[in-house]
Amino acid sequence: KMNPNKKILTLGLLMLLLVLEGKGQSTFEVFIPSTYRTGTTMAIDDGNGGIIAPMNKLTGKDYGPTDYVYGYLLNITAAGDTISHRYSFHDTTFFLNRIQRLTNGGYILTGESVPPGSAGKCLMIAGLDDDFNLMWAKHHSYSYMNNRLIVENIFQIGDTLIMPVGRCEFPCGSTYPMFLKTDLQGNILSEVFHDDPSLNSIFHSFIQSIDKKSIFMLVDAFVGGVTGSSYSIFNENFEYVTTLPLVPQDNSSWRYYT
Repeated sequence: KMNPNKKILTLGLLMLLLVLEGKGQSTFEVFIPSTYRTGTTMAIDDGNGGIIAPMNKLTGKDYGPTDYVYGYLLNITAAGDTISHRYSFHDTTFFLNRIQRLTNGGYILTGESVPPGSAGKCLMIAGLDDDFNLMWAKHHSYSYMNNRLIVENIFQIGDTLIMPVGRCEFPCGSTYPMFLKTDLQGNILSEVFHDDPSLNSIFHSFIQSIDKKSIFMLVDAFVGGVTGSSYSIFNENFEYVTTLPLVPQDNSSWRYYT
């Protein structure tokens, strides 16, 4: 069961309102009826004025316990037409959270899965071709901190991918950072997990330095000994270096949000 996540838009009937600017392009609405809670965490452009979003159907009620049912990719064109791409991982239940276009063509799709007989959730990485056909899928299992395994970002460096991942156990009030390096087929080349209470956080985001030798983790508060908003630095070996404040450290510093 997943802890509620404010980043996920959950509505019984999901309505996406898109404003696409361009010659002769007006505002339109896309209405998707659903008997399940339906939501997404992110979207990317499709290269033609539309968007591609990983969608998910979930059980339960808003802000209550929930289980995911399945996910699919939704492509909304610049004209407002919708195309859905649905997948099957045998009888595995799964949740999709991120899609990334590769520089050499195709896409990487990430999420969580529960294969038959699994003791917990697995980190799922899948490869798609340019037409969103499923090429392969990998399900990486962990013995603990496996109630949530969510990819926060994907950075491509040549033929390798860097993935900051959040891991936690139920009830998953916050996640601990893990960094993966994989090849373009989803095989893990190296992995560093920071099972450190001083580095866990409810909400965080990751960016990569321009020289691609550091990763910065931005959080709202109470990480690495910093009261308010901060950024933590991890080197190219994914080792923790330090945490520095983003705002002056005073009595109200924890009220700032990154």
